[in-house]
Amino acid sequence: MAITTPGYERRQVLWLLWIVLPGTAALTWWLAGAVQAEPRAQLAVAAVAASELLVLAGLGRFVVRVQGDTLHWRFGYLGWPHWQLPLADIRTVEQARCTWVEGWGIRRTKEGMLYNARGSGAVRLTLKDGRRLRLGSDEPDRLAAFIAARLT
Repeated sequence: MAITTPGYERRQVLWLLWIVLPGTAALTWWLAGAVQAEPRAQLAVAAVAASELLVLAGLGRFVVRVQGDTLHWRFGYLGWPHWQLPLADIRTVEQARCTWVEGWGIRRTKEGMLYNARGSGAVRLTLKDGRRLRLGSDEPDRLAAFIAARLT
């Protein structure tokens, strides 16, 4: 009987996107109907509303998962964008902070890449090749401890 190691997974919903994008899509759709826009204008409004909902599906949440010997992180519900990193490539892991200036989403910062859904908590990873990245987390202490316990 094989012994399985429990994994880690944490999902963070980007609530601001869930409020703003459906709201603006609905408002745009309603305004187009209220002004009796010509068919081409209505088509353009439908395209804008659909693109807002596509952005929501692509970026509406942030998932960090450690499964086996690999760290995975991704945005949205579509499975893309998605990244993975073997735990063996990580030299150090520590809790970190993100500033409000760095924002949310996928950013290149002076500290390396930042993947963040909301808030200021993060985990900083220094890779064996010298690169650094931060993964935003609402529980950076737990995520950092989970990864650190599995480093070789």
